[in-house]
Amino acid sequence: MSLELPHHWAWDIIDEFIFQFQSFCNYRQRAAKRQDDDAQILREAPTIWSCYSVLNVLYSLIQKSQMNEQLLASKEGRDEASVAGEYGSKPLYRTLGYFSIIGLLRVHCLLGDFTLALKMMDNIELNKKVPTLSIMLTIGNVRPSVLLSLPNVLLRRVRVHDAPPLL
Repeated sequence: MSLELPHHWAWDIIDEFIFQFQSFCNYRQRAAKRQDDDAQILREAPTIWSCYSVLNVLYSLIQKSQMNEQLLASKEGRDEASVAGEYGSKPLYRTLGYFSIIGLLRVHCLLGDFTLALKMMDNIELNKKVPTLSIMLTIGNVRPSVLLSLPNVLLRRVRVHDAPPLL
């Protein structure tokens, strides 16, 4: 059975997943300062919305779709279908895998791992429109550009006044 979703829905799923993780982390931090029932429940279950589970979901989507391999093949001028595998050839997995890479850029920035955040984008060429990914780039292009500015500035690869052209 082949299931397809509009690209913007797939982006919204990944984006909202990460937003919920970020919101819960903020809530957990505020609740840790209190001495009520909510704080006690959170202390007893420290693995709820752990960063490891969030990273696992996003990395699993990338691995299942073979998205990094497909992007590398496209970058090298090879046929993407030859490395896509069973799931990577399905549009839904392909789209979710691509957006999971952008999502991981955001999660690694939230976690403060800016080097790994930049590493996630190694195979994505933001300045080149790949025909099969043109819709995906249009939807997700603004956020990666903004997110790429932050780690580059913090790792001192660019100066602050040079960052706006990255946007």
